[in-house]
Amino acid sequence: MADLTPTHISWQPSLNAANHHTDRYANTELTVRRGQAFSITLYFNRPRQNGESLGFVTEIGPSPSESHRTRAAFNLSEALGSGWSAVQGPSDAGAMNFTISSPANAVIGRYNLSLLVTSGNKIFSRYLGQFVLLFNPWCPGDDVYMSNENERQEYVLNENGIIFVGNARYIEARGWYYGQFQDLLNICLTMLDLSLYYRQDPAMDVSRRGDPKYVGRVISSMINGNDNDNGVLLGKWQGSFHSHENPSRWDGSVVILKKWRQDNYRPVQYGQCWVFAGVMCTVLRCLGIPTRLVSNFNSAHDVDRNLSIDKYYDSSGRSLNISKDSTWDYHVWNESWFIRPDLGRPYNGWQVLDATPQEQSRGIFQCGPASVLAIKEGEVNLDYDTLFVYSEVNADCNRWIVYNDGTKKRVYCDTEIIGRSISTKAVGSNGRVDITANYKYPEGSSEERRVYKKALAKILGTSVTEGRTDSPGGGSSETMRNPGIAGKFKLAEPPVFGKDINLILVLNNLSSDRKSVRVDMSASTILYTRRTVTEILKAATSVELGPRQGKHIRVKIPYTHYGKYLTTDKRIQVTALCEVMRTHGLKLLVEKTIILEDTNIIIKLPRRVVVNKAVSLEISYANPLPEPVSRCVLLVTLMNQQVKINLGVPGTTEHGEGFAIVWQPATQALKIGKVNWQSKLNKAAHHTSDYSSTEVILRRGQPFSISLNLKTTAQSWDNFTFIASTGPSPAESQQTKAVFALSEEAASGWSAAQEPSEPRCLNFTILSPADAVIGRYKLQLHVLAGNKVSSKVLGQFVLLFNPWCPDDDVYMANEKERQEYVLNDSGIIFQGVEKDIQQEAWNYGQFEEDILDISLAILDRSLNHREDPAADVSQRNCPVYVSRVISAMVNSNDEKGVVEGKWSGKFRSGTNPLRWSGSVSILRKWYRARYRPVRYGQCWVFAGVTCTGIYQCGPASTKAIKEGDVNLDYDSPFVFAAVNADCVTWIRYSKKRKERIYSDTRKIGKFISTKAVGTNSRVDITANYKYPEGSLKERQVYKKALKLLGVRRPGKRTKIPRPRRRFSRAQPAQTPSISGKLLLDASPVIGQDILLTLTLRNLISDFKTIKVKLKASAILYTRKPKAEILQLHRSIKLGAEEVKEISFKISYSQYKNSLMDDRKILVTAVCQIKRGASLLVEKDIVLQDPFLTIKVLGPAVVHKPVSVEVTFTNPLSEEVTDCVLRAEGSGLLKEQLRIHVERMAPMETSTVEFEIIPYRSGTRQLQRNQANNFSRGQFLRQLEEEATAHQSKQKLNIFMVSGTSHGPRAGAKCSQGLRSSICMAECTKGHSNQKLVLMSEESEKQQEAAEADRFGSKGLSIQKCDFMIPENNKNHHTEEISTERLIVRRGQPFTITLNFSAPVHNYLQQMKRTFLIIQTGPHSSKADEIQVEFPISSLGDQKQWSAAVEEQDPNFWTLCVNTPANAPIGQYTLLSRASKSPQLLGYFTLLFNPWCRDDEVFLANEAQRQEYILNQDGIIYQGTENAILAQPWDFGQFEEDMVDICFILLALGEHFQREKDPAQRKNPVHVCRAIAAMLNCNEFRSLTEYEPRQHDNGTSPSKWLGSRPILQQWIASKLQPVRYGRCWVFAAVLCSVLRCLGIPTRVVTGFTWAHNTKGSLSVDEYYDEDGTLLTQDKSARLWTFHVWNECWMARTDLLPEYSGWQALDATCQEKSKGLSFCGPAPVHAIKEGDTQVDYDVCYFFAAVNAKCQVWIHKADDTLKPAFGGTKYTGNNISTKSVGSERCEDITQNYKYPEVNNLQVSVPYTWFGKELGENHLLRLTAVLRDEDSSYMYLAQEEISICESPLTIEFPENIVQYEPSTAKISLQNPLMEPLEQCVIAVAGRGLIYRQRNYRLGSVQAKSTQELQIPFTPTRAGPRRLTARLTCLQLQNLKSYRTTNIAAA
Repeated sequence: MADLTPTHISWQPSLNAANHHTDRYANTELTVRRGQAFSITLYFNRPRQNGESLGFVTEIGPSPSESHRTRAAFNLSEALGSGWSAVQGPSDAGAMNFTISSPANAVIGRYNLSLLVTSGNKIFSRYLGQFVLLFNPWCPGDDVYMSNENERQEYVLNENGIIFVGNARYIEARGWYYGQFQDLLNICLTMLDLSLYYRQDPAMDVSRRGDPKYVGRVISSMINGNDNDNGVLLGKWQGSFHSHENPSRWDGSVVILKKWRQDNYRPVQYGQCWVFAGVMCTVLRCLGIPTRLVSNFNSAHDVDRNLSIDKYYDSSGRSLNISKDSTWDYHVWNESWFIRPDLGRPYNGWQVLDATPQEQSRGIFQCGPASVLAIKEGEVNLDYDTLFVYSEVNADCNRWIVYNDGTKKRVYCDTEIIGRSISTKAVGSNGRVDITANYKYPEGSSEERRVYKKALAKILGTSVTEGRTDSPGGGSSETMRNPGIAGKFKLAEPPVFGKDINLILVLNNLSSDRKSVRVDMSASTILYTRRTVTEILKAATSVELGPRQGKHIRVKIPYTHYGKYLTTDKRIQVTALCEVMRTHGLKLLVEKTIILEDTNIIIKLPRRVVVNKAVSLEISYANPLPEPVSRCVLLVTLMNQQVKINLGVPGTTEHGEGFAIVWQPATQALKIGKVNWQSKLNKAAHHTSDYSSTEVILRRGQPFSISLNLKTTAQSWDNFTFIASTGPSPAESQQTKAVFALSEEAASGWSAAQEPSEPRCLNFTILSPADAVIGRYKLQLHVLAGNKVSSKVLGQFVLLFNPWCPDDDVYMANEKERQEYVLNDSGIIFQGVEKDIQQEAWNYGQFEEDILDISLAILDRSLNHREDPAADVSQRNCPVYVSRVISAMVNSNDEKGVVEGKWSGKFRSGTNPLRWSGSVSILRKWYRARYRPVRYGQCWVFAGVTCTGIYQCGPASTKAIKEGDVNLDYDSPFVFAAVNADCVTWIRYSKKRKERIYSDTRKIGKFISTKAVGTNSRVDITANYKYPEGSLKERQVYKKALKLLGVRRPGKRTKIPRPRRRFSRAQPAQTPSISGKLLLDASPVIGQDILLTLTLRNLISDFKTIKVKLKASAILYTRKPKAEILQLHRSIKLGAEEVKEISFKISYSQYKNSLMDDRKILVTAVCQIKRGASLLVEKDIVLQDPFLTIKVLGPAVVHKPVSVEVTFTNPLSEEVTDCVLRAEGSGLLKEQLRIHVERMAPMETSTVEFEIIPYRSGTRQLQRNQANNFSRGQFLRQLEEEATAHQSKQKLNIFMVSGTSHGPRAGAKCSQGLRSSICMAECTKGHSNQKLVLMSEESEKQQEAAEADRFGSKGLSIQKCDFMIPENNKNHHTEEISTERLIVRRGQPFTITLNFSAPVHNYLQQMKRTFLIIQTGPHSSKADEIQVEFPISSLGDQKQWSAAVEEQDPNFWTLCVNTPANAPIGQYTLLSRASKSPQLLGYFTLLFNPWCRDDEVFLANEAQRQEYILNQDGIIYQGTENAILAQPWDFGQFEEDMVDICFILLALGEHFQREKDPAQRKNPVHVCRAIAAMLNCNEFRSLTEYEPRQHDNGTSPSKWLGSRPILQQWIASKLQPVRYGRCWVFAAVLCSVLRCLGIPTRVVTGFTWAHNTKGSLSVDEYYDEDGTLLTQDKSARLWTFHVWNECWMARTDLLPEYSGWQALDATCQEKSKGLSFCGPAPVHAIKEGDTQVDYDVCYFFAAVNAKCQVWIHKADDTLKPAFGGTKYTGNNISTKSVGSERCEDITQNYKYPEVNNLQVSVPYTWFGKELGENHLLRLTAVLRDEDSSYMYLAQEEISICESPLTIEFPENIVQYEPSTAKISLQNPLMEPLEQCVIAVAGRGLIYRQRNYRLGSVQAKSTQELQIPFTPTRAGPRRLTARLTCLQLQNLKSYRTTNIAAA
């Protein structure tokens, strides 16, 4: 009995979501809350038996374990418990219902759920799927439990909020949309996985996610991006926000979080405190933690943590920015509700969390959770960050005057100003609630002072006395004296932006004495953090105050003073420093912060608003400024849909302008279900039914139908808008995007109309314009329902040219011609000679599977598309442009074409052009070979695929050719010459003597032929190309063409500008007095002798003696002679008008070894007459093949097997062996059939029988070919489709290739061929009565079922396998490698779709026996783990190769294919097997996966993955340890063909290492060693190491800018080593290859590197007494710097501590066994000195730790050690930092600290002319003690800094829009820079490297260069410039800019 296995699971999403309050989440997976039960239903393959018990396992995180509470296994129980538990509910035989409960303290996150089945002693697990578990405020046992339902609705479920801003006296409310249910859950969970906590210990981090205080603290660190942890937001409080978002413009979290994900988790720019708080509230509410926003006015930031905020002013009252402390007008943070068991029960409740990055807490920018009660009680020692928050709400504020001499005097201390009006949104309304009392006791109360002293004592550790005051420096200040006056600022009127500000300073004398007061006033614009921006007013005055008198001082700040200096905070701070004269400096400071009011925007709503009914809103606004404003945009947010309204230019009026918006409240968006493309109907109407594709294929200019099945009912107010787009950057301006609504034609010509529909099913007709761009389109539908806009991608369709549409440029009126020239998939190509024209069949196969995709790929691979994709696609509406691009792409002369031409020589490296008989196999071979040209083709092959491939030719009008209009586009001169040139024949007697004997004006362009419409007969179309030869009109046209081409006189050529061709008419030759003709005695057949007769006639009455030279040569069809066969000399005498004949023979033995594949022989006879003109007679002979015949053995019926019999005869007089019969035919055979025939005796007749299964109706051609020169034949056969009433015909190509002959030339290739005749045969349907039977639909279904049973053993046919490449590659981070081939990463599932030939339910039994097979390597086997067979089921094992059915309908299955995390990488084949013969589904490439936790190369940090896998731009550090220079490098690991080149390297490296086990490719250590072995090892290397002055026959290493040119040159040179490389080149290329294969890799540079140590820790260097280095050999020596690689991987072969970074060096070192690479060596082992660890740790350890002893070679040949001459190696080991271009020192990873410092300076005049291209100097100082024999040596390498070569970009650069960069070169020398050349390169910016010649740059001058470019890729892009001149070599500079997506 089969194991009890679940076949399907129902998560009961509606029921569970409603019960768990998660029904508003947008994600589709089950989302539940902890501590609460949920229900599932399982369906099994059979009923459960007695003795079988069930249980469940839940797992979460990378290393689930029960000790960490991240794994739980539990059996079914009678009742639910407090932990993980499950009970079975009411069930039936096929389905079981279960209720599962989680503990209230369970870890939150995404869980894997598995089923445990126990049967006797057997236990097995079945994976069921995933669900998400959240915190539960509704569960009393949860730490976040909140008892009040209204508060739960507000703080968990409410998606809208209010943030209070402004200042304590002017509080404003601004809205914020949290949107926690808007498809953000996955983003929030990813945020946890990106944190620093997770990177440090993933298992521990996940295990703590059940604690809300831990989760809240992690989230507070992740909302900001200051810790290089991929945080969400970067903060910015001042300066320009250019090219990024001003924080004040954000009004919700959803856009921010989605942009963060879209940018690969790079921080969004920019945010400020309320933005950080708003986003954090969204995340915490999404995870289930009750959270609210809190605004604190007059919020302090106490940097020195003394509970005192110090603020400084100068003597005039101007605020100074010299204090680290600050006071913000307001600050916004979060409060979250949960208990604090770590602090005690009293501290439960609201906890402060702050994501704004102000200070680090325990090394990370994070804050909280701090208990609000602990803050109020001054318990500043409690976790977390309570002191920081306490000071924000309760610090004292001291104000100081700073005098000119630097002394400070405190003038005021305010104990009440900090922490005012602490506010939050009210529950259930938008009102403000003051919660200041939650944070502090009333200001001024004794309780507040008591708590303050308590907090201060906890900080200082001592008691605090009343009146304690400290100066900023820590000393005591004098007690402040009362100045005896009081003052305050009052606003005369409300301050409005755009108007003058009027204030009144009110001063009062509080004493009975008269006082003189000096007032210094200052006004400055400030930020909301109160940081001064610009001083806008400064004034001084004096006032006399009598006893108890008060006075008013008016102050005016005009708009002209503050308008241009005001920030978006709209704040101005006014201060008045009032000094009482003659009182020893008593002063009063008065200040006021003014917030300017915004323009009122008035929104008017009608009194009554009804759901689902449109309503108009009126919005009024006014321009408050005294000047016009322009480019105004009003942003209106309605139901999370932002509407942008471009306004007019309002004047200065205050009355405002108004407008209306139509809004429909609470309208439910229309939900679209399945899309019905009406495939059969549309294909039939558009004549595309024959395409073997499941896609909808349409023709332009013709309507098509589409139906939408709705999940909700359509309403009358729903507005539908369609968007059709094609190409990489669709734009309406380029006709690649069309936006069109119903019943109206868009400007693009697209239109849509709604047909009669039902409420739940809408029918539309869409019409494309007749000039639409062809290609693959995406169709979207936008539905505007009231104020909600929903969007749905309906799918894709392909749009083609339409010869049936009268408005299309390709319109063809004749239906028969359309059938022939569009729909006929087979044809005839005419070959031979003019008197022996032969028919050759050709299978076009344009409707075969994948051919349409390949044809579109041809367009996308063209040079036009690579240079400007958007412009190329926009021109595809023109058939002239498309045909010209195709003509260029079919040949390979312009790079990456389809077919490579070859007309002579051997075809060993490819296919003989004569063997091709169809386009399908050529195009598929090109596609499967990753777009490498197919070898080989000749003219008929190019024409069969598309057109003759001479780079690019046409389209040229045949009418223009006939009329001689050779000046018209395109290439008319070329074609005119091909059909109309004159032919001049010469006899060359010697190098100096030649004779023109004949000029033929009629020879060229004869019998121009094509296949007749509807038949296989030949039609002569010569008259379409030229007028009758010899006619007056023909000569007139000829002369007209000569004139247009600039040929003045016939026979004389002049220089003609391209592309015109040069040809001329020859001058008349002398007429000979004799005539002659060569005649064949019989039709020549291959294998037989050729009999010929030369007939000569004397045309005059004189006697003639004639010398005849007969010659026969084997020629190509181009008439190029290849081998001489026969040469005869005769002399005959002719009397007056006499006729004589000369007979001769060319025997088979003479021509058999010389005959070419074309089977053509040229026979010439030169007849010389003494003192007369010579005569040339020639004849082309084409040897015929014997016939091959085909017979169909039985009736031919679609989808039914039928036998075919092929009969052929060996025509040779010798035995042939190893013959291969090849057969192909559109609609008959999907792949070419090969049948081997071992041997055939001379003249033997053989018969071969094989079976075909026709799969398409219609006329089909059967073709076959025998021998590599055996020709091809054809026959026509009628087929009938089972349920149709028409007859049809099929064609099949059959070829036969012979091997060697065992006759007289044993072992030689057979050079003969066979030719068949064309035969016809008629047959009727496959029934015994031979009559056509018409069946009803029901009978047809019964018949199909019967046929399925009959042929079930042969397996259900899969018509197409869709690899869903764009989706899979994007999910696997490989979309940059390719969008046309499937490239996936191991350990991660990918999705495929199978399209079956019949409904699957008819084959259910068979489908249970259906397996998928994957295999890789040259000899796949199951034993090697490189071939695996696995079943298709509903549940797949994620750890092994498996396939699970995700979606299914009658004809389609969507499968999820799981790959194991330890699978070998490589090129894989995917097959399906339902019977004995597997069926090919396709090919895919498997790479390592740093995103998979089970992969050995797993890298937890997303930022590091982005850097070490996905980043293609790198920095390599060179120079010296004291002057490190950054050099840019383009790794280009995702460029075209790189992945193929990498696997070639890997294969050769394995061969070099004699590794024959392909399963080793699962091990990254093996792959690294194999690749490193190939970069610089003996004869197999791909790079040759550079030696000085060796670059004349190669490229200097410093000139390389990237890896791709090196690897491409290696491939192009047929794997010959590229010259030359050095250590940084080897390391960079290795980095490119390993990143491409998926291994995280970085480039590392070490300074002062000991090379060739052989593991020794001692290196010797020898100098003479003058300090000259004497060591010149290749023994151990010190390098100034050395570059190697580090790869990240787990070392399963070593102890766990050795996992992580591994050092790998491709530069050869001298080892005991010779030169070799080093590594991978664990970096940790190098640091610890574990030199016995594999691999090569000893070499790396010695390289960075060896000590160099310096010896002085004295004049007497003795050696003396130099004191102080010990050098330390391995200094400043550096690499590029993650996410930036900063240099990061990682020396501590390799060694423990050591110190060695030395400085030396040298004048430039000493080295300027001797400086090498690396710009390095070695300075050596030798100190000799005159009184002793001691000598000291000091040495330092110095890198000379390069002169500035700067690059500047414009501010905003957009993808596909032209832009210009500026490069500035400053000459630092006192002489001109000569012969300057700047090379510029940049992937995604410039297609190819450009070289700009500047000539000379004068001394001390600057020259600028403008670089135009059009970016083709979005995101960060780098431009690199390299200068070379006589004085400076390889000076490089680079700059990275961000390209905005189009």
